[in-house]
Amino acid sequence: MEPSPTHHILVIDCSGSMYSELELIRTQLKKKLPTLFGEKDTVSVVWFSGRTQYGMILEGETVATMADLARINGLIDRWLKAIGLTGFKEPLEEVSRLVSRLDAKFKGYAYNLLFLSDGYDNSWNKAEILEAVAKVSSKVTSSTFVEYGYYADRNLLTAMAEKCGGTLVFSKDFVDYGIVTGK
Repeated sequence: MEPSPTHHILVIDCSGSMYSELELIRTQLKKKLPTLFGEKDTVSVVWFSGRTQYGMILEGETVATMADLARINGLIDRWLKAIGLTGFKEPLEEVSRLVSRLDAKFKGYAYNLLFLSDGYDNSWNKAEILEAVAKVSSKVTSSTFVEYGYYADRNLLTAMAEKCGGTLVFSKDFVDYGIVTGK
């Protein structure tokens, strides 16, 4: 049986503390993209920093040709830059809206969420963040929360992963990341 096509949603912390990591993440992400996706899969990339600092870099893009890959790589290089503080709530709310938009266009897709951060949310309280995670949880098939470095709020990231039925991993890089199916 052929697996369902998947929308891969990457939510990447672009706060100031990620400054030294973002170059490595950009490089590793671009190396990983060609092998991460199936033929019908899509990728969306949400960047975030502090309050009201978040947005879509890519939305439901296929990686079918070398030209697609080159265009996506250019967008990753251009927009994944460090700025501001750290706020988890709004990008998670954007993921909920994104899934609704993608559901309107595509049928029968699974949703894989990858959330990467090295920080402490200094924009929202835990209850507000976990409420946003709960809404995302009902919309994604699988989720992985990646803790970068030794200064991240492991307790909050753990609670987020648990609320979403996902996994928390500690990682120094994106190279070993692989899709985890199911919740």
